[in-house]
Amino acid sequence: MVGLYCKLIPLDKLKRLLLIGLLVVYGCEEEPESGEIDCSNDDDNSAIVEETGSTLPSSIVIKNIPAGTFTMGGTTMQNDAPTISVTLSAFMMSEKEITNQEYIDFLTAAYADGWITVSAQQT
Repeated sequence: MVGLYCKLIPLDKLKRLLLIGLLVVYGCEEEPESGEIDCSNDDDNSAIVEETGSTLPSSIVIKNIPAGTFTMGGTTMQNDAPTISVTLSAFMMSEKEITNQEYIDFLTAAYADGWITVSAQQT
């Protein structure tokens, strides 16, 4: 059976992009109430961004999601799973929901920029 898979081409490019993302997310001094991250005082990060030429779009707003517990499951339908208590650690995520089409557009752009390749592989 032939399946498709994505292979990262330049691993050091991906590492640099990940480093930039981590610096942008965690390297900022404080987060304004709007949820936007203020990196205006981070001169060290600007050198890295200029070197790689990669930046996050200004439309990406990262939100802190606090740790907490919630109830998952239900009893409203006959085939519902029983309710259980789920506890999550704090995490960060984009304020904007990403649609399947936006993800496909991202993969297409990543392919065009040489970040990934798509090829057939026997499974």
